[in-house]
Amino acid sequence: MKWLVSKDVGDRGANTGGSAPHRPESNSTSGPPVMPPELTDRIVDFLHDDHTALKSCGLACRSWLAAVRYHLYYAISLENIGLCRAFSSLLDRTPGLGQYVREMHLAMTEELQYSDILPSIVVHLGRVRRLVLSGDILVVDQATFQRFGPVQELALSLSSCRISDVADLFLAFPGISDLSIKNTRYLYGPFDHVPMLPVKRLEVQPALNPGLLPPSSPMLESLVLCIRRVQDLVTLSHILRTATGQLKQLDLQMHITVAGARRASAC
Repeated sequence: MKWLVSKDVGDRGANTGGSAPHRPESNSTSGPPVMPPELTDRIVDFLHDDHTALKSCGLACRSWLAAVRYHLYYAISLENIGLCRAFSSLLDRTPGLGQYVREMHLAMTEELQYSDILPSIVVHLGRVRRLVLSGDILVVDQATFQRFGPVQELALSLSSCRISDVADLFLAFPGISDLSIKNTRYLYGPFDHVPMLPVKRLEVQPALNPGLLPPSSPMLESLVLCIRRVQDLVTLSHILRTATGQLKQLDLQMHITVAGARRASAC
């Protein structure tokens, strides 16, 4: 037992008082082993969902920094005004981070829309491909939204908004190919002209008045529609009538009775 207790002490004494540990010569040509870039370049990608590990990698190796920032800032979720302020402050200190953002989830609070926080954020962006908006749209400044970048996927989950504001969003993002409108129930205001978009995939839950929907383009390939009211069949009829033969996928979620559908078709 005495030997076991004093073993570590003895070993430390041997290293300090006895012969010195071997150290390589300063002019030695044999350096540390170097891993091939084919392996090191993939390390960060395997850690894409581990933010703690990504931050450590960014501190450990400068050549990993760009890949680390890509994964850390690829998708940003700003769910309240506090997060918006914090992200705006971060971009002011490090403007280049905004170029890594490809997807943004943004809560459209009243305070955000009537402040200069959103313009201070988008000025550093420009490469956003997917934009998810929730809350209530009170005002749409096309110049501000255009600074997000070439948005191709637009998802709206709004409790209420003016139809003209939705049309302004379409004008700000003319390259939308994937449009999702969910849980948007209260639409008001005149039905202004809604521009045609190169939409390939359209998802509407629940179904909306056809006046809100952009004219079906010849590129429409996928349609997801939730039918909760007999009146929603009008929306379905509108889309199918204006769509051409390019439609490849049709997903209908029916929540009405067959009798109700027959009554609607008889009207």
